[in-house]
Amino acid sequence: MTSALQVKLLRILQTGEYSPVGSTENRRCNVRFIAATNNDLLELIHEGKFREDLYFRLNVIDINLPPLRDRKSDIRLLIQHFLKLYGNKYGKGDLEVSKDTLALLLSHNFPGNVRELENIIQRCVALVENHVIKPDYLPSGFCDQGYHLHRAKPRSCFKMAKQRVVEKFEIEYISDCLKASKGNISRAAKSAGIDIKNFYSKMKKYGIDAHIIKSRLK
Repeated sequence: MTSALQVKLLRILQTGEYSPVGSTENRRCNVRFIAATNNDLLELIHEGKFREDLYFRLNVIDINLPPLRDRKSDIRLLIQHFLKLYGNKYGKGDLEVSKDTLALLLSHNFPGNVRELENIIQRCVALVENHVIKPDYLPSGFCDQGYHLHRAKPRSCFKMAKQRVVEKFEIEYISDCLKASKGNISRAAKSAGIDIKNFYSKMKKYGIDAHIIKSRLK
């Protein structure tokens, strides 16, 4: 939030008054503000990037929500919620995750918090061919982090094996383009020679979040 926007928000919180864009007329509003951040606002105040008076106006009731990695017990509930949500969206009912898949998800630190988990489940639901989500449907990054399954896997048919090779390539290629562009989707799509709509569609298909990639580069 820019300094100018902070001043305008502070005015609304203090007086309830605002001026519509392009108008000098003052209007009043009666609203409830709910603000959220993943930044340390006290540190930003110290750095001069956030107004102290605005902070105390907003900080009436403070709710500290720990990151998902610190509340592992929520992961099972969130998985069930997202399975139902995206199962309805994609017309796939009675979905469940295998024990191996659940073990991998519970072992993950989720730097992208709930949004990352949601994107992973959406990806799995979109790709799953029956009602059980197995580890094969998880993003390739899980294997990169050392979560390997020590169980023999049956060979897939040629069509399925080819599809997964293509999907793995697309996931890694799109992720690499986003890393090179520091999370800028437009530049990543241009460097890949892909229409931005198609690029974004593939990101959504595979649950690739540009914000998470960008945060990991910091």
